[in-house]
Amino acid sequence: MNILFGGSFDPVHNGHLRVATELSELFDGAQVSLIPCRDPVHKPRANIDAESRYRMLVAATEESPSLVVSRIELDAESDSYTINTLQALNSNEGLILAVGTDSALNMPTWHHAEVYKDLCNVVVLERPDYSNAQIENNLKSLGFSIVSSPDALRSAKTGLALIARVTQLQISSSDIRQRVAENKSIRYLVPDAVQGIICDNDFYQI
Repeated sequence: MNILFGGSFDPVHNGHLRVATELSELFDGAQVSLIPCRDPVHKPRANIDAESRYRMLVAATEESPSLVVSRIELDAESDSYTINTLQALNSNEGLILAVGTDSALNMPTWHHAEVYKDLCNVVVLERPDYSNAQIENNLKSLGFSIVSSPDALRSAKTGLALIARVTQLQISSSDIRQRVAENKSIRYLVPDAVQGIICDNDFYQI
C-alpha cells in the first residue's frame, strides 16, 4: 500500500508533516509518498523552483522512515495532473490518494475525474468547517463508495473513499512566505533544516 500526498510544498511545513505522519499511522505504518508538483495545474505558479522545494522536502523527512519524497512529477515530461501520476505508478499493492477538503469538493472538475475510481482509493482529510455530506456526494458522483474504516481500504485496491480526521495544524505556506518577507521568525512552523535552507538561499524575500 502506498499513500500519495501531493502538493506545492512551497515551503513544506510542520502541518504537512503532521498530516503525513498520521496518514501513515492510520494504515499501520504504511509508506507515505510526498509528491511535490513541478508546476501546479490548478494553482498559481510556485514561488520558488521545483528542485528547491524538493530539497526542502528531503531535508524535512530525513528522520521519518515512513515518509519518502518522490520525484515522479518533477521528472515527468507532461503537466502535473494527478491522473498522470496515478497511471505512471500503477501499483499492484494499491494506491491511496490523500486529498484535502478543498480538493475533494473540486474533484469532479479534475482532468479525467471519472477514471480515478479505477486507479486508486481516496482519503479525504476532514475539516470541521466543511460539510462531509457534500464531499461524499461529490465522490459518489465519480463512482466511489464511501467507507467508514481504513480497514476497508486495505482489502480493496480501488474505488473506495474514506473521510479521515487527522490533526490539522493552523499553519499555511502562504503565511510562512509572508513572515519571511517581513523578517519574522518561522521557527516551530517548519523543521529547522527547512528554515536553514530558506535563510541560506534568501527564499521568499521581497
